[in-house]
Amino acid sequence: MKVLILMPSLRVSGGSVLFEIANNLTFKGHNVKITSLDEIINVDFFPLTITPTPINELKDFIKEADAIIGYYPVSAYYINELDTKAKKFYFLTDDQRTFYSKEVFKVNYPNLDNDRLEIEYKTQQQYIEKTYMLPLHYLTTNTLFTRMLREQYKRKATTIPIGINIKHYFPELTFLKGDKIRILVEGNLMPWKNIGEINKALSLLHGYELWTMSDTKKTIKSDKHWQNLNIYAIRKVLSSCDILIKAYSEDGTAELQAQAMACGCAVLTSQTRGSKMFCKDNINCLIFNKNEEIKDKLELLIKDKQLRNKLIVGGLETVKSLSWENSVKILEQIFKYGK
Repeated sequence: MKVLILMPSLRVSGGSVLFEIANNLTFKGHNVKITSLDEIINVDFFPLTITPTPINELKDFIKEADAIIGYYPVSAYYINELDTKAKKFYFLTDDQRTFYSKEVFKVNYPNLDNDRLEIEYKTQQQYIEKTYMLPLHYLTTNTLFTRMLREQYKRKATTIPIGINIKHYFPELTFLKGDKIRILVEGNLMPWKNIGEINKALSLLHGYELWTMSDTKKTIKSDKHWQNLNIYAIRKVLSSCDILIKAYSEDGTAELQAQAMACGCAVLTSQTRGSKMFCKDNINCLIFNKNEEIKDKLELLIKDKQLRNKLIVGGLETVKSLSWENSVKILEQIFKYGK
């Protein structure tokens, strides 16, 4: 089959999920092209087996394609207007509206007055919601969002669970540990990432080493900060830490939690649509339902080595079932039968 994956940018958040799908489809013999509405860049942060193609060089391919997958709202609108015989799909990791709350607008546009902020917020929400009403087949990474699209918007929607490539993610202790427990916190200061809540919990505890990782400069005081890592460096950092904390209030994939499990790192995570897909409390991770629980659960993980080891073993067992091959089989069936 001829498959086109259209992204707004090749560096867009969550793009690694589409890159994994593209690699797996190519391995199975499909003719896959990746393009962007932005400039084509060298994807040096991910082992992509396909060289991205500028969209203006794909006019014939678009007309003859069997399936076109768009990612992010602007791509959904774009593929909806394309003149092609292809089946059209819109891939979402979660409800895009939740990532553009009023709090996010206040961070991104600090100089807007309240009236203007309200207008911008409502405009963005309407822009996103309209993408849930297009005549496309919707692909999501979690069953809760799939259900919402089916029930609330009466859309055809299918869950494509995330996988973990164990060739990329596995235990590889690179940075030797000292006597202290090494904790890793991921995320920037976007409101839904709750970095401030984690920092508050950490301030009440002692005797640990703190590493941070994000796509921005250091946001909280830490012993070591990692910025804009490729997947090989992510593996080395995760493998060299004892505990990962991820406190997102919105997260449709929980991809980093799965990566941490594959690298032998104990996980402390929030309840999100994504984490509900495979995170099991006290089996492969510890889950907190409200931010007030972070401190106590983190303290428990720091002190109880036996518990950490139990979660690590459970996590390594869990990722065996998170196969991209299984996810791509689901996708192939949809391409073929449209169900």
